[in-house]
Amino acid sequence: MRKFPLFYLIVFLICLTPSFSSDLALSEMISHPNLKKVIKSCPRLIIQRPDGVMVLATVPDSNLKGLVVKEFKFVPHMVLYSRPSLVHEVGQIYHHAGMFYLRVCGNEAAALYHFFQGSGYGKPDSAFMKALIHQGRGEHSESSFFMRKAARKDHIEAVYHLATFYEKGIGIGVDLEQAEKGYRFAQQNGFQPAALALGHLLFDQQKFRGALEVFNSLSQHNEGACWYSRLLEVLLTPKEQLQQQYLSELTLILDHFRALDANGDPKAAFCLVRLLSKIQYNWEGDDAIPYCTRSAKRGYAPAQIACGYFYLKAKKDYRRAFDFL
Repeated sequence: MRKFPLFYLIVFLICLTPSFSSDLALSEMISHPNLKKVIKSCPRLIIQRPDGVMVLATVPDSNLKGLVVKEFKFVPHMVLYSRPSLVHEVGQIYHHAGMFYLRVCGNEAAALYHFFQGSGYGKPDSAFMKALIHQGRGEHSESSFFMRKAARKDHIEAVYHLATFYEKGIGIGVDLEQAEKGYRFAQQNGFQPAALALGHLLFDQQKFRGALEVFNSLSQHNEGACWYSRLLEVLLTPKEQLQQQYLSELTLILDHFRALDANGDPKAAFCLVRLLSKIQYNWEGDDAIPYCTRSAKRGYAPAQIACGYFYLKAKKDYRRAFDFL
């Protein structure tokens, strides 16, 4: 029984020596400022095996137009993971290597394995990368699990992605309150895509004053946000003041959203409904349905709900209402 712990102690001491790092040839790659370029020209390949990692030293061969194995060294998992600080970086190497011509069999699986180990050591970057890979593979429940794990460590990009999961119900139930909280947190920490997503989320929930505040903060740097700011200014202005103050502005806004609608933008037709019902008297119901239907068929949820309630309440057409709701 005494020999077993002693063996692990000896292995751990070996892993701390400079020779171990040079054998793996990882340290010079990990510390390099441009990891992807180094991997692309790296003379070593890393292959995952069930019981460890095989590092292949390779040389270019002009006749075969590729790389030829010169030598290889095998490193058992218990040796590799006695240096847990390298787990995330090894996962990054696997992940990025799969993007280049070094198409090693099992790169993605190996990356997932190493990121899983890294998340177990409390590394939020590892949990986030693992979530992204699962998301790319369509494994939404696994992706949401690890995205939550990274978000709990205040990984800002993970918080943003988790908010989109809550908004769209990807791998978890729809929770717009949690989505709004996530977007606000990411926005306050300088992640700009979260601010735009927050503005659209508030707009979709008809929280127009909050949406206007967010879009105004982005309007100098984002043309789309600028147009939504102009639209919201109209929607929040009393109807009796519109013809006097916004006559020329209304034409520009209508033309812009009509152009977006013609290009297939899912939200544009529903924005036209809100705008036309605001500026034209007796423009409602049957006039709005073609616009709402067009937006609903493009996947815009508020338009789907509006169409469903119109057929349910106004038309008593339950079959059509069921199609939308």
